[in-house]
Amino acid sequence: MSALTDAVARRSRKPSAPHTATIWTIDIERFPMIAYQWSAKNRSGYTPERMVVEGSRMASFAALRHDGLVVFASEHHHGRDRMLDTLHRVMDSADILVGYNSRRFDVKHINGELATAGYDAPSPAKHVDVMQAVKRRFAFDYNSLGSVVQRLDVDRKMDAGGFDLWRRCMDGDDAAWEQMKAYNVQDVRATWALYERIRSWIPSHPNLALYVADDRACPVCASTNLTLSGTVAASTRAYASYRCGDCGSLSRAKNITART
Repeated sequence: MSALTDAVARRSRKPSAPHTATIWTIDIERFPMIAYQWSAKNRSGYTPERMVVEGSRMASFAALRHDGLVVFASEHHHGRDRMLDTLHRVMDSADILVGYNSRRFDVKHINGELATAGYDAPSPAKHVDVMQAVKRRFAFDYNSLGSVVQRLDVDRKMDAGGFDLWRRCMDGDDAAWEQMKAYNVQDVRATWALYERIRSWIPSHPNLALYVADDRACPVCASTNLTLSGTVAASTRAYASYRCGDCGSLSRAKNITART
């Protein structure tokens, strides 16, 4: 993987506490289907025999590990086989995947690409789709990644310049591919920054406390910087509640403080 890796010095604004979980933020870029069409008005009836190429395909992917390491691979820079091999190793090493609209888009396309290329399924990982959390917890005017990171002032989404960039990449333009690389990598950086900004709002966040030796760790970020914050009542019991000083999440103690 090292041959395809860009070491990135910049870390997230609020780094997670040390833990043993491997968290990858992932984003893919795809090329469109190219097909014969009888009329500009009639867009129905696409069939395999009308297609010039075998449908759409993944062009590149970027992945940001929780410790700041970035991996990027594309069919242009590295060849399709090497790109998919690197992608499979990233997916197989993940304990937790983070993405934006990744549950509906990125991961399903990744699975299809890997299965078509003959790979076995990667090791199972927990999945945090930040877009689903945004839609569930907030009522923003727009839910696109660019709009949300701008509203919360956590990062920026790079302007790709429209479909022309994809067309130029399909034509093998080296300069366009460098722009695509920057665009793809910035998407995972923006997604990670947004994830860290709103992780205390994310429902059913994977329990990072399982990946540290201290059983008093915050389940969302693994920090031990916890402050007692009253109690939380369940159906028949009450538990001590703690606020994390790093990510802001609330968690409850395992021990019962009272019966209700």
